Amino acid sequence: MQLPTHDALVRRLIFEFGYPTSYVAKFADELLQLEPQLQEAFSIWWYTGAIPSFAVEGFTIQRLVDEYRSTIPNAFTTLDWLIREPEVALYSLTHPRCGGVA
Repeated sequence: MQLPTHDALVRRLIFEFGYPTSYVAKFADELLQLEPQLQEAFSIWWYTGAIPSFAVEGFTIQRLVDEYRSTIPNAFTTLDWLIREPEVALYSLTHPRCGGVA
């Protein structure tokens, strides 16, 4: 499944998720540069609304939404971070002073 266009991402991130216009273009770029294994899952969610069960280091989209109050788009970038920098991301997610829930 094909990734959405940058413009489509920007519009939906603003109108459905309330992202600020000053930030949304950069965030849309990040979503379009997800690791390949996340791109298909993101496309499926984007077009169907189905939340994938894809897990990285024990974290799923649903867990990030439920436990960390993440938006679904942000949860995808968090999983991407866990793939790219697992030690740093895990530390941050599991230590309250860094934003985690411990």
